[in-house]
Amino acid sequence: MTAVEYRVSGSAGGRPTTSNEIVDAIDRAAQGDWRLRDEAGTAALVCQRVDGVLFDVERNDFWWPAWGTPPADAAGRLSVARERLAEVPRLTPLFGNRYVGPTDDSPVFSIHQTDLYVPALSLADLPTGRSEDELPLTDYPIGGVPFWSELHAWS
Repeated sequence: MTAVEYRVSGSAGGRPTTSNEIVDAIDRAAQGDWRLRDEAGTAALVCQRVDGVLFDVERNDFWWPAWGTPPADAAGRLSVARERLAEVPRLTPLFGNRYVGPTDDSPVFSIHQTDLYVPALSLADLPTGRSEDELPLTDYPIGGVPFWSELHAWS
């Protein structure tokens, strides 16, 4: 067996050795373990999007208008944001930054903090690439996922 065949076969002690294997390993790690062997890791993935919004509240002066007048101090803003975000639906991680909401009309959201993009209008559209780029702004918000659909329309 040549060195290239050895690396491609992935037989180096089970560790990824080619760039494709490394990318695949990273993707698997970002997808969560849906067999719940790592409940804490999966729970962290589910909470990650809310944590990103809280980060923007704390460090980037983000404030959602529906939350009312922001408190004057940073601790107060963070406290109110936590309370309000506890009410929003949790999103299910798909892979990477891709998440889907709990509603039937949920688009697939790509989320980083308060920056949202819709790479697929629905879970069924994910393989087809049908995305927000095909819709006029008059069709926003996309989907009916409370808070997240509105945040996408705003971002």
